Amino acid sequence: MRGAKGRRRAAGFTLTEILVVLFIIGLLSGLILTGVMAARRKIGRDNTRMMITALSAAISNYESQWGDYPPGEGGLPGSEELHAALTAPLHEGPFVREGYPPARDTDKNGRKEFVDHWKRPIGYTHHRNYSGDPRADDYRLESWGLDGKPATADDISNWKK
Repeated sequence: MRGAKGRRRAAGFTLTEILVVLFIIGLLSGLILTGVMAARRKIGRDNTRMMITALSAAISNYESQWGDYPPGEGGLPGSEELHAALTAPLHEGPFVREGYPPARDTDKNGRKEFVDHWKRPIGYTHHRNYSGDPRADDYRLESWGLDGKPATADDISNWKK
């Protein structure tokens, strides 16, 4: 028999200890998740930059062959025209390999357009179809970035701002 001083403590954790451990696990999970999300955003931007670089090389090859950039009125219709021009098996074409940069019919009209990492069309504008910009002999490729909105800080373009 044990007296009042000899009582054994029950095995286990107190509620306070469990709550502290859960708080620490939650805090570490939040930090890891934040890092993972930042890495995924960076990967998306880098992938889209590589796609725009690959399209720029294909456009340069097209221009060398035909003496002008592919037609493109700007925005989504321009992207459809660009896809048609760069994938046509004419003369030295097609100028891009199948599957990269990726393409899909985002507006379901039967015409594909090149898409960015977020599966939204990469806009293409031939220099004849914009005004006021200083590069009147060039073309523009542009992704609206993660937020999908034009003229925001996350836009990705072949032009340096």
